[in-house]
Amino acid sequence: MKIYPGNVKCYEYDNKNRVAKMNVSGAMNEFTYKYNDKNQIIEITEIDTKFILTYNTDGTLSELRERDGVINKKLVFTYE
Repeated sequence: MKIYPGNVKCYEYDNKNRVAKMNVSGAMNEFTYKYNDKNQIIEITEIDTKFILTYNTDGTLSELRERDGVINKKLVFTYE
């Protein structure tokens, strides 16, 4: 994943007051966010890359997948 620059330019919120978009100053990056009915982020999109998040039934993060059209990556979370 990329490291964000220290200064964020602008946030845009949806009708539930959740971050819907973030523009980062000093870069051409725009991130968009999608949520499920539990207000959990399920997708983050940056240009051609999508990050897809899935959750366990208890609300903990289960997987983080990255798709950029060329390489697909998956990070699986386990809890003890």
